[in-house]
Amino acid sequence: MISIVVVTYNDLFGLNKTIESLNEQMVSDKNDFEVVIVDGGTKDFPSIIEAKFKTIIVSEKDNGIYDAMNKGVRLSSGDSIIFMNGGDLFLGDKALNIINKNNKFGNVTFWRTKMIMKKYDVSYIFPCEKIKKNNIDYFLKSKLPCHQSICVPRSFCLDNPYNIENKVTSDVIFKRKALLELDYTFLDQTLTIFSLDGISSSICDLSTLKTRIFESVKTHAHLPLFTRLLRTTRSTVRHLSKYLILKILGEKLFFKSKIFFNELLL
Repeated sequence: MISIVVVTYNDLFGLNKTIESLNEQMVSDKNDFEVVIVDGGTKDFPSIIEAKFKTIIVSEKDNGIYDAMNKGVRLSSGDSIIFMNGGDLFLGDKALNIINKNNKFGNVTFWRTKMIMKKYDVSYIFPCEKIKKNNIDYFLKSKLPCHQSICVPRSFCLDNPYNIENKVTSDVIFKRKALLELDYTFLDQTLTIFSLDGISSSICDLSTLKTRIFESVKTHAHLPLFTRLLRTTRSTVRHLSKYLILKILGEKLFFKSKIFFNELLL
């Protein structure tokens, strides 16, 4: 069974879109899936949601998105987990069936995602379609799938919960560890849609940049001095460069340029 953990807060419209996307899925056996909805305490959150699959709902105050994701794992009963945010969608009506048929027990499965930003009419495929199965290792050295496009064993999620002390980097740490320690399957298909509209403001925020750099430095604290300096310097330069480019170009042009640079990835 695959558990789809949907985390949300104050976004009933987005959650309903995600549920509609799930209800449209044509699957061989609906008992192969369950939906776990974890809400952070939205006022008047519905106790019943009409969903095609077995659905578990909890709405209570939490300590942020990573705490909610950990809670969703504990509430789930599937062998594998897919994390979604409210508003994220499956592309087409066969996406879940494709994932389920190709997902191997104990392995990581990941696929392409369509990244969209409606307010600027921007969309691109990630990883870009130039990246194929024979060069996916190259991609993983510098980039990671977003959590909407990766299916991870529940046992791994339980043994390696998200660090709720890290506010912005826990997702990266979690996925990197999973892909380093487990075998994986890459599906050369675009199966999910991830909206960037909700995260654009945080990318532009200086305090988020400082937090990202601090958490990156903390993550490398266990390494030998030279390796630690090398990795933290590289990470800091990368984050600062991205922030400065965004400020120079402006948010709209920055995200539009990502389409061009995405295609130049190789």
